[in-house]
Amino acid sequence: MKKITILSKLKVWQQYCQTFSCRFKAGFSGFFETSRFTKRLVFYATLLLLGIVFTTNTYGQLVGEGAVKANFGVEADAYANFIGFSIISPNYTPPPPPGPGTDFLNTDDWFEKKSGLPVFWPGSGKGVIDQSNLGILASDPAGTVPYDLGNIMQNIMDNNNYSFEKRQSLTAADSGSNPDVKDVIAGFPVVETNGVNYLWLDAVYGRDYNVVGITGDAADKTWFTSGADKNADNPSSWTLGVGAGGPQKDDIIDVMAHLRGTEPQAPENPELDDRPFEELWAFAAATLRSTSGSKHIDFEFFRTLATIENNKIVNTGPVEQGGRNAFTFRTEVGPQGEFVGSVLDPGCILVSIDYSGGGRSPGVEIRVWMEESVFNSFDNNAPDRPFNVVAGTFVKGTDSGNFGYVQIAEKDPGVAGDESIFGRVNVEGSTLGTPWGTLEGPKADFSSEYLTLQHVEIGINLTTYGLDRRGSENPCANVLGSLLVKTRSSGGSVTSELKDFSGPYQFGFVIPPPEPAVKNLTACDAGSGTATFDLNNGVTNNGGGNISFHLSQDDAEKGLNALLSPDAYPSGDDTIYVRSVLPGSLCAAVVSFDITVNTVTLAASHTNVSCNGEADGTLTVDSFSGTGTPTFYLKKDAGAFVE
Repeated sequence: MKKITILSKLKVWQQYCQTFSCRFKAGFSGFFETSRFTKRLVFYATLLLLGIVFTTNTYGQLVGEGAVKANFGVEADAYANFIGFSIISPNYTPPPPPGPGTDFLNTDDWFEKKSGLPVFWPGSGKGVIDQSNLGILASDPAGTVPYDLGNIMQNIMDNNNYSFEKRQSLTAADSGSNPDVKDVIAGFPVVETNGVNYLWLDAVYGRDYNVVGITGDAADKTWFTSGADKNADNPSSWTLGVGAGGPQKDDIIDVMAHLRGTEPQAPENPELDDRPFEELWAFAAATLRSTSGSKHIDFEFFRTLATIENNKIVNTGPVEQGGRNAFTFRTEVGPQGEFVGSVLDPGCILVSIDYSGGGRSPGVEIRVWMEESVFNSFDNNAPDRPFNVVAGTFVKGTDSGNFGYVQIAEKDPGVAGDESIFGRVNVEGSTLGTPWGTLEGPKADFSSEYLTLQHVEIGINLTTYGLDRRGSENPCANVLGSLLVKTRSSGGSVTSELKDFSGPYQFGFVIPPPEPAVKNLTACDAGSGTATFDLNNGVTNNGGGNISFHLSQDDAEKGLNALLSPDAYPSGDDTIYVRSVLPGSLCAAVVSFDITVNTVTLAASHTNVSCNGEADGTLTVDSFSGTGTPTFYLKKDAGAFVE
């Protein structure tokens, strides 16, 4: 439990002041309605009051500067085993750029550079983004021919409007073949760095289109085109298309995101707590083409696998919830003892970043999607609430119905040195860019470095904000779903005009294993009333999962009472349920096939045959009706049967 401090009380006081100021302004502007001078005086005085109150913390979030958290560097450089700019947790200041920085704590980061020139940083730290170039294709929604990522650098040099995606460098599939993957829990790799294990849930890098491009391809193919799209709108109402112009500060070049958990562990009581970690951290970074001016970037996390179809973003959430999944909360004690106020259904999350040329630490605002009546009745004193909502911050948009984005704050506010959000801008100088470089300036020129003020990075402890739950004990429930990165024309995360976007990218989406291919099995009981089956013969393709067999759908879904195989089954019909899980996962695909045991019934009528003395003759025996192939025997007098 964090201590209540003067700073935390100040944050609460600021929220009250915000509400009071709005009411003060509304009441007095009506009272002095007849005087333009007085109205102006009240207006500017109110703005001054608001400015004074919110100077220290505009967003209501306490944002620390650079840091190393969960062994991941949040310091506006992109490489493992290296700290390029000062951090506060732990406190460290490297040599000023363009100095070499330092090897530091074997930290993880977006990429690795352990050899080569002009610099390299050896250590046990790892890059979370895949740097291999084998067999990965990137297609573009405009329908151009895909590029082979086997030569990323050449593709970028040939066409600076080249867009592609890279995924996490280590996955559960690397278990057993890569010594860095120590285990697999809940389908995610456990990766050791600096002697400590971390759960890598997902990572993605995206190179976006830009509005400069080259002759014949001078357009950003992922752009908000209406001039009126806002974050609080139903995503289906957004007008998406091609952007051929706009300020450099709105033009996205690089985006990155990573989820990792501390202290990986199989949940001891998944009905009450399905988390395979102690704390969940989200890290994100973005690069814009501009190196000056104020910048406004959003990271929106959907709970579904959103995609773009015909210049529309689809599958972002239920239509009846305004196009997104909404947070809901328990209003009574749950069946497993869950407390009132705890998350029943997790919803979409919006993380907004604003920064200008003067500050090293960006402003960060976190919002969640919620129905208006849920917001109005939200109890900031409920013992098991995940967060506090900030009064007066509910904003809905076009076609969102009664749903909107709500600003949240930690329910137990941090103090300086105990922050849950960290952020850093490369104010002091340039730093090495991605392994394939970046783009900057009016002509989107290639650069091997992130120029000063071009790169921003944040880290958020999602656990302290109650945003680390899937809201379901179903092991196939998503941790998140997908990610869309956007820029805005100005501050005001839900009211400013949206400009550029990158994505959506799959992020934190739990993919169930492929369903096994099965076939029915049939056998006869040979008169014994049973037949023996090897149930594996009913599976023609296991889809890469581990297979078990069960007599009920419920047992198969829960992995209970697995059947032995081969085994005997009585005459009649049975349904066998096949459970398939990927190694280390609890998320199962379940299919079924039938086994049939036919009873053999011999109903024979005959006519005795007699021979006349020792005369030769022939005997013809035939069967009709029934199934199967009969076997006939000949018996002479009291002798043995002869087949």
